[in-house]
Amino acid sequence: MNKNPKVSKQFILGIIFYAIAIIIQLIIMKIIELPQLGKIVIALIPMVPAVWGMMGWLKSQRELDELQQKIAVEAIGFSWGIIAIITFSYGFLETFADFPQISMFWVWPIMAASFILGQFWANRRYN
Repeated sequence: MNKNPKVSKQFILGIIFYAIAIIIQLIIMKIIELPQLGKIVIALIPMVPAVWGMMGWLKSQRELDELQQKIAVEAIGFSWGIIAIITFSYGFLETFADFPQISMFWVWPIMAASFILGQFWANRRYN
């Protein structure tokens, strides 16, 4: 188990700061007319706390015991496979069957959901 609550705290704070950054980002974009470079900078601001939170999550993964690490790796592999199948399938449908383009924002929720499913599947195998 994760014996370092500070690491978990970093991940949780990263998520909270990410959400706050998105709110600030939306407010700024509504009230200030920015040049293209300014829009790019404001668009990417939430990525700073996201990267910091991700680093906390990665540190917490190093604290897991070997079985938990194995389960996590299998869940990640499962989610990568699901994402590859879905994104390539839809990409072919966009290219050859005139399906509408969809936002990249859909990739992460699908990856997170498939990671959770993969973790559930791997946990059942080992427990």
